Amino acid sequence: MKIQPTRDDFKKWIAVVPTTHDLVFLSKPTADPIANSSCEVLTREQVKSQGLEIWTLNLRSWYGYALNSAAYCASFSTGAIERLDHALKKEIFEEQIRFNIPTIHDGQWITSQIWSNLPEEEKINVLQRWFIQNEILIYDSIEFLNLPIAVQSELERIGYGRLLNQFPSISGPNCFAAVAGALEVGRDVFMQWMHWPELEQHPRSHGFETVVGDPKTKDVLIFEKDQTPIHAAYYLGSGLYFEKPGQDFYEPYRVAKLDEWLTAWPDSKLTLWRK
Repeated sequence: MKIQPTRDDFKKWIAVVPTTHDLVFLSKPTADPIANSSCEVLTREQVKSQGLEIWTLNLRSWYGYALNSAAYCASFSTGAIERLDHALKKEIFEEQIRFNIPTIHDGQWITSQIWSNLPEEEKINVLQRWFIQNEILIYDSIEFLNLPIAVQSELERIGYGRLLNQFPSISGPNCFAAVAGALEVGRDVFMQWMHWPELEQHPRSHGFETVVGDPKTKDVLIFEKDQTPIHAAYYLGSGLYFEKPGQDFYEPYRVAKLDEWLTAWPDSKLTLWRK
């Protein structure tokens, strides 16, 4: 099956879109005149050094990771873009188009002010168009009732039957948190944004250690690249594992086939952890 977002998913994602400010992404020639308009312009490195204050996880998803390609970023309070000089606003608008910033829809710039004034139904329509415009990957999975009984039982045991083929409401929950949550049954650890050092503590505290061989039910799968863990999953048995493919709100919890892991994570190494 393909995991398609429902209208309810788009409705809950309304809260992801910023309403207090706008970020614009720029090349150096355009950054200078903005600085003269009393708006602080930060380099890519300066934005990243701000931690999550400016470049939040939800904003990374909404703006399509634009910071990876733009040299500069500026934050405008709601309504400030609308008050800019026409020529400067046009220059910034064209810059957003060149960077393929996803806040441009059908030639219209969906600023936080415009977004805030849209009725709920139109916000849902904008998010649906945003989803298509950004060519969001539609993930494969398996419906719960089509899974082997033993796999269904394991999903229910760890409390993940309710999560299967569902989308989170925010960005942040990722693969490492999903695995940690499978080990910490009864706790909502899966809702965290987690790095490898944090995840590593969970299997170790439960007596897991690395093993060689074929995976067994309840194993933790760690995908490494250049000796660095880049992904994790929980093995359900029958050649299937449970995962959250990434940290974005549009990446669902799903079941994937073990024999296809190298296609999903090329040039990586699979390490098994077992209790």
